[in-house]
Amino acid sequence: MYGLFIPILFPIAAFGILNMYIVEKGGLLWYYRKPPAYDDALQRYALQYMKYAPIMMFLFGYWAHGNTAIFFNEVAVTTHYNDVPDP
Repeated sequence: MYGLFIPILFPIAAFGILNMYIVEKGGLLWYYRKPPAYDDALQRYALQYMKYAPIMMFLFGYWAHGNTAIFFNEVAVTTHYNDVPDP
């Protein structure tokens, strides 16, 4: 969700997922006697909430790329009742 703010998060997440895959696959092949007995309830629960993650990423990304204070260090000058600009 925050990858558009900090693009280095995408390779870090890919490395974490690859590492978890290798460790779990090795554990199933060499360590566990029987595979864990999970049903599909956990997977359905995770997918129920993860389907909204891309929407949130695009909303936060739209806000981040439209905010000039983040990337260009420019603060939008706003005035209160045409008085002194807000610092």
